[in-house]
Amino acid sequence: MSQERKVLFLIGLSGSGKTSCGKDLAELLNCEFIDTDEFIANKLAHQSIEQIFGDQGEETFRKLEQDTLAFISKLSKQKIGQSEKRSLIVATGGGLPVAKDNMERLINMGTVVYLACELEVLAERLLAHFKMSKMERPLLNLAAGQSEADGLDKIKKKLKVLIVERGAIYQNAHHCIDTSNLDKKEVVERLKAFL
Repeated sequence: MSQERKVLFLIGLSGSGKTSCGKDLAELLNCEFIDTDEFIANKLAHQSIEQIFGDQGEETFRKLEQDTLAFISKLSKQKIGQSEKRSLIVATGGGLPVAKDNMERLINMGTVVYLACELEVLAERLLAHFKMSKMERPLLNLAAGQSEADGLDKIKKKLKVLIVERGAIYQNAHHCIDTSNLDKKEVVERLKAFL
């Protein structure tokens, strides 16, 4: 007997744990996992998110997000057999739910979980990530070569703006988990309940 896939969308700001927790959950439950930013970079644009923003602009990137949602919608509706992965876990880019009618689309396609996190914790996680990967997020724009304190301050200021811009949309999710004081394993345990 075949059935449609269950889809779990993880939304929230950069650093909230969408990708890392989503991957761990998918591995634990033998589900398929898609990170929308990685999908866009590797499958659609064949260049990094930073390059897309720099070369083609945010409007092009948002169009690629629409294409990614269309792909996920089609994938979720495909009938699956007994031995196929029954669930799909999707980590969205931080701005994806805010653009156009995307949040409504996510809600209609599956279960949406907002991974919330305190500003201070997010900023520290992001600074650590930037230092480790030497990679920037386009809408955070952390300039290289700053002192750590300056970098942390700049991230906090930008995050405050993003929280104001995106927070009300994120609140429309079916569920919310505050990841501020949880480790990955604890977040994954809580997410299991939604599949």
